[in-house]
Amino acid sequence: MNMLLSVQALYGALWLLFFFAFCFFAVHCVRYFAKPKQKSKQQPDQTPPPKAQETPSPQPVYYIVEKKSKRPKAKYSDPKQIHFQ
Repeated sequence: MNMLLSVQALYGALWLLFFFAFCFFAVHCVRYFAKPKQKSKQQPDQTPPPKAQETPSPQPVYYIVEKKSKRPKAKYSDPKQIHFQ
């Protein structure tokens, strides 16, 4: 009885590994063949832009950021009495 269970577990493990490997390679093949098509469309011109005269680097920009203030606590009214009938 135990031998049948181990054979079934072995076959199940082999099928699991087979499907994992198949899906893994299928996804990577699709990604590999799809990448060059995307890059070929986005390639810029290979002529370098003409060099401009050296310009002084722009001055850094500083921003003044205010610290968030705490929201005032909500004011609740006194609790009301509820009568059940």
